[in-house]
Amino acid sequence: MSTGVAINQLTMRRLCYTKGLMRIGINHLNAGTEVDISQALLSFDNSLEMMLKIILDFKGIKPKGDIYVPRLIDEVVKVYPSTPEVDLKTLHSLRNSIQHVGFIPASSQVQANKILVESFFESVSVDIFGIPWEQVSLGIFINNPTVRDLYLKADEALHHHRLQDAAFNVIAAFEVAMTFEDDRLWSSGLKKIEDKLISVLIDELNILRFRLDPKRYMNYREVAANLLKHPGIKIGDFLDSKRALDAVIKSSKAKVEEAERKGKLEDWLSESMDFVIDSVLKWEATYRPSLLEAIRDKAPSALKSLLNHSENTAKNHESTH
Repeated sequence: MSTGVAINQLTMRRLCYTKGLMRIGINHLNAGTEVDISQALLSFDNSLEMMLKIILDFKGIKPKGDIYVPRLIDEVVKVYPSTPEVDLKTLHSLRNSIQHVGFIPASSQVQANKILVESFFESVSVDIFGIPWEQVSLGIFINNPTVRDLYLKADEALHHHRLQDAAFNVIAAFEVAMTFEDDRLWSSGLKKIEDKLISVLIDELNILRFRLDPKRYMNYREVAANLLKHPGIKIGDFLDSKRALDAVIKSSKAKVEEAERKGKLEDWLSESMDFVIDSVLKWEATYRPSLLEAIRDKAPSALKSLLNHSENTAKNHESTH
């Protein structure tokens, strides 16, 4: 999935943060209580302020004096005349009424402002930054092409509210990433994938082996099936995004559908998307060669080098014992 990104990494990360604030607001709006509805609009206003600042920084504009949202809107209008100036200022006034007066907005008001902010973000994302809003994702920083493809598809599906598609893709992304990380750590991933003796302790071992946050991992596992317990899943399934996705759908479909029926899937996705991207980027921060990568990329010289390295390591180990 090509994004054609021409912006720097910092700008992309700030755009992703802005998108995250929007998703927090949408989750509050979906919850439907008076407190959640009010909190949703505060999140939409926070995301708007962040976007306005990113636009001005991207354009090299540094407003002087006190910086407040109506002023930011005025400055952005100068460089982007299509900005819905009046409506965005009305949104911020409503935010002030909630924050400082205790006004409780109607759900319809907040829903209308959600549509307003999303429409503005979709426009400026293309017109200012040259990237569709649905492709604004930390997933573009993932090195592994299979994991990157799956994660970006999950992000795009979530943007279009295709919750099951998003769940299947993000589960597949994490399982593929774990497989490659296991191979890098142990150089024996092919054997460990077939090892059923440790299945009863798999969650505890995964937390230790992959340096995972226990609470976030167990929340993720509420919906994500453990593919290692399914003998029909082959190692080759993790070398191709379509095969990995098919394997996940086969093993996880019932849990994903159940979570959606219970109204839990969207909140699970919001947490799990962040958990998966944080884990993958941490794993890739320090590159280590992998036998699976050499196999996937059909690189005989890399494969031979890695095999020789494994043999030498084994001989050295034997000579010291």
